[in-house]
Amino acid sequence: MENLWVFLADCPGAVHELMKYLTANHHALLDFYEKENLLTSTSGNSDIGQSSYGFTSRLPSKAPGTYTLKDVWMFTEMEETSSVSPEMFREFFLPCNESLCSRVGAVYYGCCEPMQNTFPAIYKAIPNLRKLSISAFSDEQKMGELLQNTGIVYSRKPRPNYLGVAKSLDEEAWCGHIADTFRAARGSPCEIIRRGAQVLFLDFAYFIPEIAAPLIKCFWKNRNTMVTGSIIRAAAARQAETSTVWAPLVK
Repeated sequence: MENLWVFLADCPGAVHELMKYLTANHHALLDFYEKENLLTSTSGNSDIGQSSYGFTSRLPSKAPGTYTLKDVWMFTEMEETSSVSPEMFREFFLPCNESLCSRVGAVYYGCCEPMQNTFPAIYKAIPNLRKLSISAFSDEQKMGELLQNTGIVYSRKPRPNYLGVAKSLDEEAWCGHIADTFRAARGSPCEIIRRGAQVLFLDFAYFIPEIAAPLIKCFWKNRNTMVTGSIIRAAAARQAETSTVWAPLVK
């Protein structure tokens, strides 16, 4: 990565040429997918990237072999550029994604890179942005403010520390961590993705994904109440006979 950063200053023309080449290559690949009728629906139970699913009413359901790029999701990210300045990001790298994303129906953007410095430019350049990755390296509160009233899904990846380090789950800390996300994301569609974390101690693994669903109901019912593990257990007990899977619908 150090070489790339040095090249941005020492030979910017070469970097521009490289990005043009990579962009043209990806355009050719998209052309191939469409020409050969290889595209299919991504608006249902389809992983569109980052373990996020493409449920939406904005994209059509069509007969096989009739899908175009405008009918599908695309995932993109530029994690490797997260250490360059916002100005360099806009000059060297954003035009590539802007060009490619303009060809599809909906975009999921981001991996683990912090978003608070580049999101304003991304939002302006990619009007069909529908989901944004909010990783442990993003400023949750700031991103919540930036996403207000945009309709973009606050796609949260919780810190993996809680899931693969200790031999028992710290329920209070985990609940607090998830509640912080819901506070930050208030006013925006939100999803929780457990990705990139390998649970090493399976005695409590089953409980981890079950926490978020009752916490959603508890938090939005009791916005000014401290949500604790005991509240979660009570909600989970009430839902014991009904299994609910929550997923956001991008309208």
